[in-house]
Amino acid sequence: MENKNFDFGEQAVETSSITGKKLAVRKTPEYERAKKHATELLKEYDGILIESDFRIQKGEEDAFSVAYTGMKIGHNACQLINNYNVNMEYSEAFDASSVVIDKNAYAGKLMVMYVSENQGIFEVAESSLKDPDPYKKALDLCFDRVILKANLIAGTGITSELEPDEEDVKDPPKIIPQQDPQPEEDWCDKFFELCEKYKLNTAANLKYYGLNSESTNMDFFNAFNDLKGSLAE
Repeated sequence: MENKNFDFGEQAVETSSITGKKLAVRKTPEYERAKKHATELLKEYDGILIESDFRIQKGEEDAFSVAYTGMKIGHNACQLINNYNVNMEYSEAFDASSVVIDKNAYAGKLMVMYVSENQGIFEVAESSLKDPDPYKKALDLCFDRVILKANLIAGTGITSELEPDEEDVKDPPKIIPQQDPQPEEDWCDKFFELCEKYKLNTAANLKYYGLNSESTNMDFFNAFNDLKGSLAE
């Protein structure tokens, strides 16, 4: 491969998932390390992996900047790395005989374990039995974790695209504010409606404005007006 520089789609500014405004980008040391290792992998697996097999992991830290915090590698890329190891008969190849599935690990959970004494690897992944395909979800995640660990990618800031982001919050519970004499309208509902209208990340906005079960109607009123004002800018 020619001495090519990969930027993985870096931008000078990113759109805020909270306000929709353009924010400056800050590259963390963890991201720089992950980017360097991803570049090395593209050169090592030239003709096997491509730049789009990686994507930047982002984490919004404040109202002024979006941080690049690491990188994600695709599940398909992990499979390609393993196929290469299998073809070359390398010891890093995934060993299906090392997989143990426990569908009664604990209430409502399916657990997939990978135990290989030869590789010195113990890994585990789980899924909810309520998931549409819990076996595939847990097996794929366990597979990716094993490949990253066996090929010394784990710990470099590169994680599987199947790993949930720390900031991901699914179905956040609706917060009912304490009664406040003024203003009279239910600004909790209005706050949620505003986020829904503009397709904003509700959970992220709640965190940004410090809103929780102890927040008053006035707290939601102030947050609503601040958020609405930022959208109008």
